[in-house]
Formats: sequence, structure tokens, C-alpha cells
Amino acid sequence: DMQLLLSPIEILDTEYFEKEVENRLYDLVVGDSLRIDILATICTQLIETATNMNFQPTDSQLENLKSFIKLDFLPDDLRLTFAQDLVGSENKRLKTILMDAEIGRLVLSRV
Repeated sequence: DMQLLLSPIEILDTEYFEKEVENRLYDLVVGDSLRIDILATICTQLIETATNMNFQPTDSQLENLKSFIKLDFLPDDLRLTFAQDLVGSENKRLKTILMDAEIGRLVLSRV
């Protein structure tokens, strides 16, 4: 049900990532089996929004993108593809996410 999915704007603009995004996503996708289909859809929508040439992320939106990448229940292949799509975009501001040491390690250790 697409109505249950968090929108890219909800993820990017939240002030309380853990409560408003992480916990909701966890409840939505973690169960008897991990709902990778839902995570992949959210990743795709978030990438489309973030890589839009008119999108200039604020510092808090970048922090939310970093927090999303660091979700412990995000499968490594989705995490890597998501990070690569962000830093591979024309939007130079998105490339700064790799300056985060934890993300750099996560991405490089999965290559």
C-alpha cells in the first residue's frame, strides 16, 4: 500500500529522524522477512528527489540523508547503490555526504 510509504519530503524535512523516519520505516519493513521491495521504492523516490537539479539540500536535509544511509536495516546493496547515486549526481552538495567518516567506511567496505 503506497499510502504507508514515507515520502521523500517527509524523510528530508523531518526534525526527528529516529522517531519520525527510522522507527516508522522499521515497523513497516522489518518483520518475518525484510521488505526490500518497500525499501527499494523509498530509495528510488528519495534519489529522484535529491538528484533533481533544482534541489539544493539544507544542512539538516543532508543530515537526514546521512541518517538514512546509516540505517542498520538497510541492506548493503541498497545502501551502496543509494550512496553511489547521490555522489554520482550533478548536484555537488550531495557529494559532501562522503565526507562523513562512517558513511565512507560503510560504502568502501561494501565495494
